[in-house]
Amino acid sequence: MISASLRASAAALALALCAAGPSERAAAQEDAAEVLEIVRSLAPRAGQTEAPRYIADRVHFEYASSRLTAAARAQLDLLARAMRASGLAGMRFRVEGHTDSRGGAAYNMALSERRARAAARYLSAAGIAAGRLDAVGRGETELRDPVNPESAVNRRVEIATLAPPPAARAPDPPRAAPARPAQPRPR
Repeated sequence: MISASLRASAAALALALCAAGPSERAAAQEDAAEVLEIVRSLAPRAGQTEAPRYIADRVHFEYASSRLTAAARAQLDLLARAMRASGLAGMRFRVEGHTDSRGGAAYNMALSERRARAAARYLSAAGIAAGRLDAVGRGETELRDPVNPESAVNRRVEIATLAPPPAARAPDPPRAAPARPAQPRPR
């Protein structure tokens, strides 16, 4: 699955590079490399026991805010491109919002839920079906930097791969017909 996605992304990159100037080519190469890294991070692998995760390290928020910054929107654009790649196209994702430790637990949980919904809404507007996204808040329960619980790196979004959407699952096997009672044989 990933190899087809990587080939398609490489082909798109090659076309873009042919028409671009040097600075545009460099930016396109950086973006393509990041999209491929996101695909690799989120694609399930054989034998993997935990859900694949991607830490959107530039999707941060100002203190006490769920408004997406320009840097957050740029990274979510790359994430949306990766989610549309063939290696992830059938997958569902959990969008997790996080906070730092400032504020009460209930306030932080509500804020993290607003952050997750803001990121999920942005991804939906970028072409990812809302049914593929499950927005949840984690509050301050999973600090990225527990040594510095008030650090800005704790105010973030993480993405976890859940499963293919329900319509993409394999159909249930057909059920065997119920056994009919034996008919007496005419004599």
